[in-house]
Amino acid sequence: MNQNCMITREAALEFGLSFQNTYTERPFRDQNWQVVRARENKKIFLWIYERNGYVNLNVKADPEWRDFWRSAYESVQAGYHQNKEHWNTIILNGTVPDKDIKRMISESYDLVTYSPTKKIYEAVKQIPKGCVATYGQVAEMAGNPRMSRAVGNALHKNPDPEHIPCYRVVNFRGELSGAFAFGGKDVQKKLLEADGIEVVTTTTAVSLLSIAMLVAAFGSYSALSQPPIYRLDVPIKNLPDSLDGFTIAQLSDIHASPLLDRSRLVKVVERTNALKPDMVAVTGDIVDGKTEARLQDVLPLKELHAPYGVFAIEGNHEHYVDYDAWMATYPTLNMTVLHNSHRILDVNGAKLAIVGITDPMAARYHREYPDIKKAMSGIPEGTVSILLSHQVKYSRDYAKYPIALQLSGHTHGGQIFGMHWLAQIINKGFVKDKYQIGDMLLYVNRGTGLWYGFPVRLGIPSEITLVTLKKKN
Repeated sequence: MNQNCMITREAALEFGLSFQNTYTERPFRDQNWQVVRARENKKIFLWIYERNGYVNLNVKADPEWRDFWRSAYESVQAGYHQNKEHWNTIILNGTVPDKDIKRMISESYDLVTYSPTKKIYEAVKQIPKGCVATYGQVAEMAGNPRMSRAVGNALHKNPDPEHIPCYRVVNFRGELSGAFAFGGKDVQKKLLEADGIEVVTTTTAVSLLSIAMLVAAFGSYSALSQPPIYRLDVPIKNLPDSLDGFTIAQLSDIHASPLLDRSRLVKVVERTNALKPDMVAVTGDIVDGKTEARLQDVLPLKELHAPYGVFAIEGNHEHYVDYDAWMATYPTLNMTVLHNSHRILDVNGAKLAIVGITDPMAARYHREYPDIKKAMSGIPEGTVSILLSHQVKYSRDYAKYPIALQLSGHTHGGQIFGMHWLAQIINKGFVKDKYQIGDMLLYVNRGTGLWYGFPVRLGIPSEITLVTLKKKN
């Protein structure tokens, strides 16, 4: 039994009761069963009982984390006698570390006490002075992009306008509310101006429109220009001599589309090949659209050259249209697609594991959820491992595994300087460049292309990344 896995029934109960305004009761005649509730709404977030010789805990689980915990530990299973979509059962058999048990209990407590309205208010609190966000952006920050209408309703009932700056929320056109709940639209205008934001009035709109159009035109030009090369040296402890100087060209978020078509991708491929990388990594969101419409645009990827191969993973956009067709197409472009799996490269006698996981969007379409444990299963101990993960939300969890480097994308670096803070909040603190997380280095590519739904970059250029592995002194 692992000495870090010693939590008992009594310890689980004590931890459950350590949260604010909680209490315990025995809901059944069978005294074996015990629950911990939140006093405010009387909702249960922790069930404690014995079954098959072990103490079991039932905890509520966020759908994005439910399958992660089940895949990470065999003793975390679908909820016993509860909704399998929303509950997990933790079997206290000594295989799940105490810290992860406590984390799952904490997440359960948060789920039953933290309402969408509270999440909206917390999201609004994070909008910095001098910035605004749309209702849709606030909804995404709160964890559900589809509840923009709920954002409007919640802000209309703002219980604490002094500390929840709802005046910093505007509609998708950047317009102020026609009926600002706390004093009218003139008050909203004055509050924004006090923040240092210039509010365009109808008398100046025409003159400022031309300026806005020029800015937009420049932003579109920047978005469509060829991506510069960003070079990154990655020092790695105990790196074998033959891997010292090994290079990886990373492309991410190409988003092949009517806007970013074949002619542009040809040039991207030429620039990448000119770097003469040992390997190429394509970290998701390769295309937008159906195979019948976009196949010609992605064909240039077949011309990528690297002696150790081209490896690719899915992004969230792959799931939106023609997923199965694209997953069948990518290998025909000489790309090895990694689905919760790995490949071990032999580089002059040294082993290098390239690990790839699926995208969390898979859960919405009932496809294979990211499974880092499965992806790394079978990698010999001591092998240098590089993880390809489109999204960065779970990087802190991936850093618990023996991974030297994680290459990701998805954020586009925020696209517009000054607004990248929003992408950073949405993506758990990660938006662009490099982050050291324990022994793992995370690098977030700003995107080689751009989603045609918002084709503007200002101050945050696209990129092709050339990673060079280096021996750490």
